[in-house]
Amino acid sequence: FYGMMTICFICGMQSSILDTIFSFLLSSEKHNIPKTELGKTIANIAIFELIANVIFAPITGLMFDRIGRKPILVVGILAMSLILFVTPYLDSVFPGLVIARCLNAICIAILVQSPLIADYIHDNSKGFATGIVSLQIMVGGMAGQIIVQILVQRLPIEGIYMVISAIIAFVGFFSLLTLKGGLYHIREQSDPTDTGSVFSLSAFFDDILIGFKVARNPWIFVTYLSAFVIGAQTPLVGSFFALWVKSFYGETAEENIAGSVRVTNLAFPSQLGNIVMTVFSSCIMEKVSKFVILIAGILFLTLSYVIQIILQDPDSMLMVASQGIQGVGSAGLGIIFILLLSQYAPEEHRGKVFGTQVLCQLCGLILTNIIGGYLFDVQKDIPYLMNIFMSGVVLAIILGFFVTRRRWDKDETKQSIDNDV
Repeated sequence: FYGMMTICFICGMQSSILDTIFSFLLSSEKHNIPKTELGKTIANIAIFELIANVIFAPITGLMFDRIGRKPILVVGILAMSLILFVTPYLDSVFPGLVIARCLNAICIAILVQSPLIADYIHDNSKGFATGIVSLQIMVGGMAGQIIVQILVQRLPIEGIYMVISAIIAFVGFFSLLTLKGGLYHIREQSDPTDTGSVFSLSAFFDDILIGFKVARNPWIFVTYLSAFVIGAQTPLVGSFFALWVKSFYGETAEENIAGSVRVTNLAFPSQLGNIVMTVFSSCIMEKVSKFVILIAGILFLTLSYVIQIILQDPDSMLMVASQGIQGVGSAGLGIIFILLLSQYAPEEHRGKVFGTQVLCQLCGLILTNIIGGYLFDVQKDIPYLMNIFMSGVVLAIILGFFVTRRRWDKDETKQSIDNDV
């Protein structure tokens, strides 16, 4: 249990830190990317990151099923720590930082994609466990922002990366020491005749296809839609938000640091909203309709972006409230997403389903990162307007399902999938 919690802590910490300090790295004296080109630069790098994720996302899901959870997690944590250590010493954006970001994106996907809740927690307590796990992610995110707040004015960018690398290595080592086999491991050990570790190209494509066939279960289909929204909004609360805030500050080193400090300050109400919603959701998860939490999460996210666009003032108190609303929406959407994935993914196909949802997240990331990145330098609100539109389309689809099918039976759909696979 503690091993799973610390892995969630790492995921939360790195997601809250990396985008903020990466924009700081690009605008530092070493790379000296002007603010008017930061959006395009991040978009160009994102293209390569997404290509790497598209290639490796289904492969990592397959490896979790065929090799096991722990060996893959060992590689992911150690590689992430090493990559972060060397990143600030790379002299070029292309290909140096591009390669580092691609490798780090793959490591992040490994940690995020690991189906630990499905393995460790029984169905009757997955709602509460999902809340606890999400809370741990939020704690990691808040810890990450505190670390940045402390270090950004005291250490050079190389020192910040070094400290983060050391923390991930230490916490990751602890998590791997305490991580046990889980239900998946026990089941595999009880079946020594299993030949799932034998790899073939045809089996690989069959496994990818299974992930899409499972979407015949409408709950899994809604989960994939949720993954798309999560992927689309991820850069909006990370790299693009950092660029958006810094655009209101000047070009000097002091103003650049002041902008970075303001980004981390605004992250606190977001993390607080995350924690409040996580605790609240964990208490009501088993009593309230999943649709209510899912729809509320999307609506809160959209509302926060609308307020941000209207205000155009990162120093406003209403901006603080907007970030709190954004945190509530992100937490609600993330919690219900993890719960649906853990409850409705067929046990024998979990790795494949987790790999497919990563691909859905990548589709959202592609639209926001690449298109929004190029247009950000033209008008900084365009990525947020894009996300409002995409969230509206997804929300309409989900409401359509809710109206037409009030009750879904995962067992019936699972049976049709089993017959077809």
